[in-house]
Amino acid sequence: MNVPFHDMTAREQNETRAEWAHEALRAFDERSSQNYFGKPASDTTNDVLMETGGDLVCALMHLARLIGADPSALLEKGRNDFDSDVREESQ
Repeated sequence: MNVPFHDMTAREQNETRAEWAHEALRAFDERSSQNYFGKPASDTTNDVLMETGGDLVCALMHLARLIGADPSALLEKGRNDFDSDVREESQ
């Protein structure tokens, strides 16, 4: 039985977010023809994450610029959300 996201513990929510990120990276990796990713997320190496993840963050920054948003604000928002999510795990 699947537990609804908001009924999960903070740690479970963050693990779910990591799985979502892995799915997004796999899709980006496939679309960009880099072909670094496999399954499951636990098999992802630091080097692969840094290469493909960095490319995805770069692409998101290009998107932000294209639509007139501030790429730096996007990075700051992501960092603030991450920090908040991690803090919730320790509460």
